[in-house]
Amino acid sequence: MKDRFRLMEEMDNKQISREIQGEVIDELVYCVEDKRHLSYAGVRYAASLLGGIHVKDVTCSYNEALDQFEATVYAENRNSGITMAGTAEHPTSQVVDSEQVRDMFARRTAVSKAARNALLAVMPVDHIKKVIEELQESTRVLESEAQIPETITPDSVIEYLKEFGAPTEDLEARLHSHRNVVKVRPTRFLGSYSWCAIDRAIMKIPGTSWLKEENRWEVPR
Repeated sequence: MKDRFRLMEEMDNKQISREIQGEVIDELVYCVEDKRHLSYAGVRYAASLLGGIHVKDVTCSYNEALDQFEATVYAENRNSGITMAGTAEHPTSQVVDSEQVRDMFARRTAVSKAARNALLAVMPVDHIKKVIEELQESTRVLESEAQIPETITPDSVIEYLKEFGAPTEDLEARLHSHRNVVKVRPTRFLGSYSWCAIDRAIMKIPGTSWLKEENRWEVPR
């Protein structure tokens, strides 16, 4: 049976691979063996909330003997003056369905994991615990039921998102009469958690789509 640290590492590996391929990651907390931990994306989210944390130096080399990339990343907490190193390794191949498969993202994965470890090292434990608690509470809100509006209008969509628990203070909703849809877009840059909370709620409305190039959702009427 795998220990929780290995399980978390495997889940983070999958998150990093998905992120490299352009996906938006919204799993910020893992529950493993009844314990909650920040995921790879959750660590970055916690660092962004704290502010003043910067990655200073990144090194990565290939270990031919072990056939793996080994990375070291230094992160600085400018609020506390602490600088810590994070290290990580990642093999260049793995077994999938009994076959050895090369991992084309091995180097980037090693660097990403080292950055995660460095960020964790410079954040206060109390801050990490607080973020996990807040994310748990937000998840409970987002899991609550909200009635999908019978009539789709800019106001009804925003009201639905509020009831669902998604943040709406930085959203704009307008009617696109020619295409018979309601356009919903952020009025400023949204952090990963806010974007994912909105996306999780609004995509429950049948037919809704996210237009990446135009940075907005379209809700059919």
